[in-house]
This record gives sequence, C-alpha cells and structure tokens, in this order.
Amino acid sequence: MVIIGNGFDLAHKMKTSYKDFILDFLKESLQKLTEEKPELELSLAKFKKNTIGQIKILPGNINEWDIKDLVEFTYNTRPPYQYNINIKSEFLSNLLKNIRDYNWVDIENEYYKQLCEYAKEREDDKINKLNEDLKEIQKALVSYLSKEERRYGNEYTVFGKTFAEQVTQNLNKRKDVLPKSILFLNFNYTSTIRYYIQKVQEIVPNTKVINIHGEINKRNNVIIFGYGDEEDVNFNILENNDRYLEFVKTYHYLRNSKYQELLTFLDSDDYEVMVIGHSCGLSDKTLLSEVFNNERCKSIKLLTYNTKPDSTFCIENSDYITKSYQIGRIFKDKASLRRKLLPFEENDIIKLDFLSKP
Repeated sequence: MVIIGNGFDLAHKMKTSYKDFILDFLKESLQKLTEEKPELELSLAKFKKNTIGQIKILPGNINEWDIKDLVEFTYNTRPPYQYNINIKSEFLSNLLKNIRDYNWVDIENEYYKQLCEYAKEREDDKINKLNEDLKEIQKALVSYLSKEERRYGNEYTVFGKTFAEQVTQNLNKRKDVLPKSILFLNFNYTSTIRYYIQKVQEIVPNTKVINIHGEINKRNNVIIFGYGDEEDVNFNILENNDRYLEFVKTYHYLRNSKYQELLTFLDSDDYEVMVIGHSCGLSDKTLLSEVFNNERCKSIKLLTYNTKPDSTFCIENSDYITKSYQIGRIFKDKASLRRKLLPFEENDIIKLDFLSKP
C-alpha cells in the first residue's frame, strides 16, 4: 500500500496547501473590486476598496502580496489601507490568525477544535454557523484546486519511471521479489497520482487507486472534508447531537464503496505500507489506525524529503522524526510501532521525475 498525502502535490510544485488556498481566496475577492463596484459582500467576509481620505498604500500589486500583507487589511485599520477586509466568520478569522502567528494552518483541525468548544457549552447556533462556514470554505477549496490542477496540467509533462521503480521495490529489500499488488490510497482531492499509474502497472499490473477522500468535480465521489479522530476525549460530547457529527469523516465514508474497497485490500493478505507526503495527523487517525494497527500490516516505510536542499540529506534534514511522532500517536501498542516502523535510510528521499513543458 502506498499512502499519498498533500506533500506529494507540493513536491510537484502545486500550491495545494491551505495557506495557499486562503491567500488565493482573499486575492481573488479583492481583484473583483473596481471604482464602479468598490464593495463585495460574501457570506464569509466583506471586501471594500477605500478611495477617500488618508489611505496607507501597500507597495506592489495584489499578485505580489503575501498572506500576511492581506491579514493587515483585516486587523490594522488606522489609517486604512487601500483595501479593507471585514471577516464575518469567526472560523475564518481564527484561520487567518493561525497563518499570521504560525505561517501555517490546518483547516480540519481548527474546525474540530472550534466545534468541541461550542459543543461543550451547547452553543448550537454557533455550531450551525460554523458548519455553514465550513461548507462555504469547502466550495471555495474545490474551485481553487480545480484551477490549480488545470495550471499544473498545462505546465508539466510527467515521466513516472523513477518513481515507479521506487514504489515497486520490496520494502524488505528483496528487490528480486515484486509485490503481488499495489494499492495507492490517495488522500488528496487532486489526481496527480494518475500520471504515474501506467508506469507502475507496467511493473506490477495489479495496481489500483482509491481516492479515499473523494475527487474534485466528481459527483459519484464527492470530497470528504472534516475530522477523523473518534478516540479523542471530546468525541463523546459530539455524539449527543446529530448536527455536531455533520463533518465527521466516518459518516461520509459510509456514503460510497471506497472504504469497503480499502477493507477488502486490508483483509486480503499481509501488506507493507509506504507513506509519501502524508503528515499522518490526527484528522485522519481513525482510518490510519485501521491500516497501521491491523495485524496484517507488516512494515511502514516513510519516504521523506530534504528540508534543507542545500545540505546533505540526513535524518535531521528530513521530516522523518516529526512523522514518527505522528504515527506513534496512532499506534495503540508502542511495541507494535517499534516492530513495524522501518528506520530512516538516506535513500528514502522521494524520487519524482517530472519536467516542465517546453
């Protein structure tokens, strides 16, 4: 099994992080403002172009601005900038504050934290608003990723030979023994992995993909967006009200056959796992626990990347240590973790082969 996460898309120079998405959402909204139509009101925020009085002008144009520049339009209003962003959603406001303070955000984790806070106080009206806001963000995310996939498809030609050889090598180093089958468990909403499947199938014909969290613009496999840690101490509170469970992933897995296809693979034979670009965070803990804690799972290999490209690739310059902590939180038995998680090796760097179109 090869688990594919967002780091796989990022390695292909796709701007698929939540930070990139929110930045694009704000920029696109501001670019719709004109002298004739200086205001734009959406359910999440109101955007305004200021033209009167003392105005602080941010240098450059909108396309050059970073997310932190746009956050200034929201929280610093004296004197006003040329634009003002009035955030109407407490949820979106919290996401922006996370980006401002940490230069990073996880929408699903932040949603769960806010949901639990409201649920403890039984603030049902706030939960209704939170769920509506998440729906709006999900729609905007689908639109953004569709645009990003088109951009990527227009810019790159992908050759999958190197990658195919890397994922088909037996994890226990018996390179003369190919796996009987390969399942790509794709957590991304995009379909970047499709560029590689043909090359992998040339080596291991019985290769398939399960897009476990859905695909953008696919009615028969809509995207699954929400939270997936049912062992969290707060989860019992959520089960007191159906509305609180609206974005719990388990209930979305039941709406098509993808999860059952995964279970069929898990029950069919012993398997090894390779993780590429997935953080193994708590928002997917329920599903990953099913994979990692299964007695048929014999080993887990982390393919990582060099966090300091100008330096020699080593464990300190990889994300192996951080991911080992995340995976450790998923294991119920730490002895099983020590048996299954394979140690870091310097040749475990992700090997992708894609070229810009001429």
